[in-house]
Amino acid sequence: MTREGLPPGPRSALPQLLHMRDPFPYMRELATKYRSPVTVPLLGAPPIVLTWTPEGIRTIFGADPMSFGSAANEALSVILGSGSIFLQSGAAHRRTRKLLAPPFHGERMRAYAEIMLNAAERWSEKIPRDTVAPILPIAQGITLDVIVEAIFGEQDPARVAALHERILAVVAAFNPMIATFKLLQRELGGLGPWARFQARAKELHGVMLGLIEEKRSKPGDDVLSLLVAARDEDGSALSDREIIEQLLTFVIAGHETTATSLAWALYELHRAPDTLARLRAELAQADREGASAEALSKLPYLRAVVDETLRMHPPVPMITRKCVAPIELEGYSLPAGTYVAAGAYNAHCREETFPEPYAFRPERFVNKTFSPFEYLPYGGGHRRCLGAAFAGFELCVVLATLLRRAEFSLAEPKPVEHVFRIGTFGPATGVRLRRA
Repeated sequence: MTREGLPPGPRSALPQLLHMRDPFPYMRELATKYRSPVTVPLLGAPPIVLTWTPEGIRTIFGADPMSFGSAANEALSVILGSGSIFLQSGAAHRRTRKLLAPPFHGERMRAYAEIMLNAAERWSEKIPRDTVAPILPIAQGITLDVIVEAIFGEQDPARVAALHERILAVVAAFNPMIATFKLLQRELGGLGPWARFQARAKELHGVMLGLIEEKRSKPGDDVLSLLVAARDEDGSALSDREIIEQLLTFVIAGHETTATSLAWALYELHRAPDTLARLRAELAQADREGASAEALSKLPYLRAVVDETLRMHPPVPMITRKCVAPIELEGYSLPAGTYVAAGAYNAHCREETFPEPYAFRPERFVNKTFSPFEYLPYGGGHRRCLGAAFAGFELCVVLATLLRRAEFSLAEPKPVEHVFRIGTFGPATGVRLRRA
């Protein structure tokens, strides 16, 4: 029997406000108190109907793409631009996705393996010995190096450093408050956070425009060159603005999510000595066999460690869509305009699918696969993350390289909480490790 209206859920948005910094405990609480689906009230925004069963997630991911529009936070347009693939829907989203897909699959993606390996080796030398320090800045340095070289094709150390500086300046100047509240988007005579952010963004855009012109006259084997050369079926090219908006999406979303996942992997491994020992043994065997960077990404237990990390710490714990047509979800008839979400974190914590869900058990991924409605660290359906294969590949190569070149001990006396970062949730402490 189909029921009209929204399913039951909390009456107040106060719990969401209290858990805004780290929503993971609240999501566990929802799964404990309510059956899927549940209506989650939000402050200053329409409620979201959240599902975490395979059946409910299948409904969202398996629906006609035209049934949904992007529900990405409009605040993201401040830093990424309104034309970012994150914010597009319908035909525009399909067009952009088709143009952007080739660099992140097949042989072209695997060609970036040495870039990843070299970046990890360089940055591993910067980790201080016998000193407690967060590993997240090192992980960010590695992933940003990979982005700069693979996306922009930059190899000159001075130009790489300059791009690093401008990208990080934009990230540092981004403030969710000024992005969310238009009232704060005032120049104020060139002073204040909005003016500072605008200035940093303008500098980065200028550098990107210069690189686009360079690639038009002298293309290389990098993602920017492919974007410059990309053509629609009618032969039209991407505009400079479109290229910049997609580049910003790759840079901001790509390096941050991969860096935080790498930090979480090191955190979980160093809380589980037996798991770490098994992984080190696999890596030692690979060394004896002279494994290449690409071969590292195929090691079964290493891959399982990465998959289990993403299960426990999905970069985006809730994948949201806006219904542009009515939809039936787990017995509820929802009208057009309803926001629905696939709860990745809650789906990853279902006892029926993952026994002992709060324990770090990479073995569950060895010689076993899960459906895209049970395991969804990169989203799903027609909006599944374009860089999913690239990110998984990079995580394997970089994690293996760091563990082969250094030994660590964990310096976290308490469990590490999640904290919101641009586009993802990272470790609040940065994961403090001591290198032996």
